[in-house]
Amino acid sequence: MEEGGPTALGPALLVATTMAAKVRGSKVILCTDGMANIGMGKLDNYHAETEAEDAAQFYEDVGDTAAQNG
Repeated sequence: MEEGGPTALGPALLVATTMAAKVRGSKVILCTDGMANIGMGKLDNYHAETEAEDAAQFYEDVGDTAAQNG
């Protein structure tokens, strides 16, 4: 199996957790065919070290918000 093309993992995760937050106790199951490499939270092809830090912070923030919303 080989992945190909862009994977917009960050935006998908953000939308899914926002939708799940409407019903307390919901769960998000994330399946992907590759690394997040485009959009918010991309994990490769950094143009600056701050982009790596921003990506890590993005996923922490999404996780924190999801936890707060049950």
